[in-house]
Amino acid sequence: MNLRFTFFARLLLSATLLTGVAGAHAAQSVPSFVQGPLFNPNTAAVHSVESSPNADFVLLSGGADVGFQNGMLCRVVRGNETIGEVIIVKVTRHHAAALILGLAPSQIIEAGDIARLKTL
Repeated sequence: MNLRFTFFARLLLSATLLTGVAGAHAAQSVPSFVQGPLFNPNTAAVHSVESSPNADFVLLSGGADVGFQNGMLCRVVRGNETIGEVIIVKVTRHHAAALILGLAPSQIIEAGDIARLKTL
């Protein structure tokens, strides 16, 4: 019986020491994504509005990093008011470009407005 007690005592001591070492190591090397949201927000601020002879488009301050992909439709809002709609045409890691599809009456898209993925 003494041999059995010694075995379990050593096992418990080893587990405690390993957990302490592993716990200290884990606390020091927590990946940055652990602190972030679980899902992409699918929103980005309008960085600027650009005009060309053929079309007007907006540059967004978020790209693939916020979940945008080519072809996504977004609503552009200012506060609770819908300003217009855009379609994403070019996505990089941290930026996106979108064509302006339409505007609400008497509205213009401005830097600082928010482009949010259009959902049902």
